[in-house]
Amino acid sequence: MSDLSGEQDSVVAEAEESSSRQFPLWLALVIGVAALALAALVLVSVVPTLYDLVFPLKAPLPEGVEEVEHAKPEHDAEYWIYRTSMSGPDVAAFFEEQGSECQYMATLGESSFDTSSGVRTVAHCLGTKKSGEQTVSWEVYIADGYPDDQGPTRFRFYKYSLN
Repeated sequence: MSDLSGEQDSVVAEAEESSSRQFPLWLALVIGVAALALAALVLVSVVPTLYDLVFPLKAPLPEGVEEVEHAKPEHDAEYWIYRTSMSGPDVAAFFEEQGSECQYMATLGESSFDTSSGVRTVAHCLGTKKSGEQTVSWEVYIADGYPDDQGPTRFRFYKYSLN
């Protein structure tokens, strides 16, 4: 019987010892809250980048433009040439509405007017758009006076990604 009593004493001692080694609930809560705070911090820094990957930033274009040419040179900026039925000043006004700064060029009779073809440079516009971690800049050269089957307005659109 003394063996049985000794076993009970050791079982009781082990139970008391394990309960004293048990992880405190308040400490588990503190660690959980800290883990949530760390996860939120990581999300705040990662979400904009993930958003930019899923929804890449696009440079603005007027409605109804038709792509004539697209080139992505190895060492220069990617560019497109578009044509539209809009007038040159209307295209420039569109880009100004998108935040571009446009410099209007010479008028009829000045050096930018090609009297042989009737084509003239209307404006040169520079703009930038930022969303999340992405920044895209563009440069646009606008010319009009092309024959109706070629335009009558064309613009060369350069896109620069600054990321």
